[in-house]
Amino acid sequence: MPQADPMLLHKGWEVAPLPPYDGLEPPALDALEWLPATVPGAIQYDLMAAGRLENPLASRQAAANAAWVPQSDWLYRCRFTVEALPLSAQAVLEFDGVDTFAQVWLNGVLLGTTGNMFRPYAFSIDSALLREGENTLLVHVKAHRRVVSRQYPDTARIAVSSNPIAHQERSVIRRYQRSYNTSLLNLGENVIGIGIPGAVRLRFYPPVYLADAYAVTESLGEDGKASLRVHVEIGGLKEESKRLACAITLYEAGQEEPAAQASAPVTDAHLHISLDIPHARLWWPVGYGDPHLYRLDVRLLSDGREIYALERRVGIKTVELIQHLPNGRPTFQFRLNGREVYARGGNLMPLDAIRGTGTPEAYERLLQLALHAKMNMIRLWGGGVPEDEYFLDRCDALGIMIWQDFFYHSGTYPDDAPLFMKEAEAEARDLIRKMRRHACLTILCGGNEQQQGWDEWNWKAEIDRFYGERLFQDLLPRICQEEAPHIPYIPNSPHGGIGGQSPVTGDTHTWGNYYNATKDPLFVTETCWIFDSYSRPETLQESMALDVDSFASRGWHHLWKERTGLSLFTKFPFTHYYDVSNLRGYLRALEIEQREADYQALAYLRFRSPSCQGILYWPLNKGGPLFGFGCIDYGQRPLMAYYTLRRLFADAAIHLYRDVNDIRVVGSNAKDEAICGTLRLWHLRADGQALGYWEVPTHLTPGNGVRMLDLQGLYASVIDRTRECVYAQFVVGGAPIAEDWLLFCPLAEFRSEEAHLSVQAERIDEHSWRLTLATNVPTPLVEIEADRRLIYSDDYFALFPTHPKEILVAPLENLQGQEVHLFIATWDGGKTALTLA
Repeated sequence: MPQADPMLLHKGWEVAPLPPYDGLEPPALDALEWLPATVPGAIQYDLMAAGRLENPLASRQAAANAAWVPQSDWLYRCRFTVEALPLSAQAVLEFDGVDTFAQVWLNGVLLGTTGNMFRPYAFSIDSALLREGENTLLVHVKAHRRVVSRQYPDTARIAVSSNPIAHQERSVIRRYQRSYNTSLLNLGENVIGIGIPGAVRLRFYPPVYLADAYAVTESLGEDGKASLRVHVEIGGLKEESKRLACAITLYEAGQEEPAAQASAPVTDAHLHISLDIPHARLWWPVGYGDPHLYRLDVRLLSDGREIYALERRVGIKTVELIQHLPNGRPTFQFRLNGREVYARGGNLMPLDAIRGTGTPEAYERLLQLALHAKMNMIRLWGGGVPEDEYFLDRCDALGIMIWQDFFYHSGTYPDDAPLFMKEAEAEARDLIRKMRRHACLTILCGGNEQQQGWDEWNWKAEIDRFYGERLFQDLLPRICQEEAPHIPYIPNSPHGGIGGQSPVTGDTHTWGNYYNATKDPLFVTETCWIFDSYSRPETLQESMALDVDSFASRGWHHLWKERTGLSLFTKFPFTHYYDVSNLRGYLRALEIEQREADYQALAYLRFRSPSCQGILYWPLNKGGPLFGFGCIDYGQRPLMAYYTLRRLFADAAIHLYRDVNDIRVVGSNAKDEAICGTLRLWHLRADGQALGYWEVPTHLTPGNGVRMLDLQGLYASVIDRTRECVYAQFVVGGAPIAEDWLLFCPLAEFRSEEAHLSVQAERIDEHSWRLTLATNVPTPLVEIEADRRLIYSDDYFALFPTHPKEILVAPLENLQGQEVHLFIATWDGGKTALTLA
């Protein structure tokens, strides 16, 4: 029999506040006030739906007013019906996640407890307990602080930072770590989730079954042959049931003829079966080949008769972390299938600031945005949550590598407490066993910024030793070696050298990156503009009910600070562009500054750092409506910086910069082969007149910082820095594949002339359009906006009179046949409206 489809318990839930309760019997239900509940979900959303709680994200005061929710106990109830109980089957109740401390009763009997948001839980159900007909499930979720104060009463001794209470809780409560940072929402208040954020299901297992299966690539031959070792775990195995066999078959997707097969007798609960594939197709990340997946069928046989089956999607790949070049020089580079890979990507913030995980629709939109930005790696960093199987399966299918941190974030942990370390070991094993079957898993990392905190953040002046060091130096590497020795492990990110910014060994977080980017780091795991930008006005309206245009009269910033606690930034060093006439203009100004600042740092890392073998932007998406960092906002709308990343993360890209009086053009090529083409460069005046033109046949060799053209003394010939610029494009096969531009003054000081913008639109197919834009004069910023979520081949770019620019447009949401209204603006204030039918 195949693995039985589970019975999802996602309907008919109720929840009620419960006085503090620690009994082993179910609490009395008669006096409770029940509200409809959503599972998966969080209590805050149920209270909001019932009109009992203001949206905690709406304002600083609303966040403070919601603090009582995670400090209270809650009782969930679900009544469900079982039509018929399978004979000789073991019923198991499975939770993908509970936040965090809970008791679980079925039909009045205690099944067990939970204590870790990061772990799945499975409770076996006695055959006499589950009934045909109606059953009642109760889940008592306890206040986080109430439980922790009893389990770890002396955590004050390990607390560091300016918020010791939040730090103590983060150190011992195994839940979404970053939610204990007030900066997550930028409202000055934490909003701590509580409830059942993961799926709940009832599953029936036969007496003996397949508990797990995953494949490890042992070798790749030059003749195209691959050798796999398939690891199989048998559940329920007893001495009398060992007369079994296990058969494995590997199929190409959609094919019935096996690509390889093997079998073995069941001699133990853990089997290791070798499988040889004569003509293997490998799994490659984005930009390096096809992320090919095979279908692996695993069958458990009794006297040749199938009694249980599992199906997996597996990728054939090997991964190595190279930390020294052949000459001994340190590096930090991933090698997949024997080939060096240049990593480009971002850190993932949990999509839901309260619940943590997102919906399949939200994950799909975010992954499509990552692909569109030419990203091939996502870091699931230590401040986040384990992502669900849908997300991981899609990363497998799309070719997006995963850097997986263990969930320890910028703090200390009681590694001298046996109870904590026992839970830490179980959590680590659960996470590795979940991740190791996925082709996308590329590296395991002990945590985020703990070592940096000890080295750089003055913890040594506050506590007597480095609490938590034993986790990532002893416990986690041992478990990784036992559970997934084929996956590289590093102790922490950043790591190596002195503190967290060392460019000479390990990986680095280049905060303050406009200086640190110039040091030629080996691998950048976090980098972005260090100050704030916020979500788009549409997102603020959706998530906070905040009407941006109501902050438009004189003194609006006082109302803004009253609602959010946020003061205005007054220094815009990269653009000199500063608009505080109203909130809408201010939000746009922050985006423009972020766009320019990110460009400056990322260009250094991509084009002028030959040692740098990877850039992971911090973060890919915003963790809250007002979260200060990220290039995709909380409503999954790309910001201006997103399109800067897309240009800089392309397989082939070019960069212009000034070196004393010379203008240099450098390129970067992530491919293994040189790209032949023509470099064209114009020196232009603000009125569109060309002051110089160069056209050079060239080839872009693999690597970073490839010199393509030096224009000696060109800068010295510039008369008016506010009215001259340089534009370059790299043309292959008659079409530009990369471009860049250089102003000689800050963006706000460029004196552009009135642009006469022409825009033509044509439909390509049912779901896409092509725009053709042309201008008569250089305009340093063209902005394309729409009344629906769209994605563009480029946006927020400079446009030059040298040639028209084509933009491809596609939807990020179901347009349902409706018209789309575009609004195209130029830097001088010109606007063009256009309707896409």
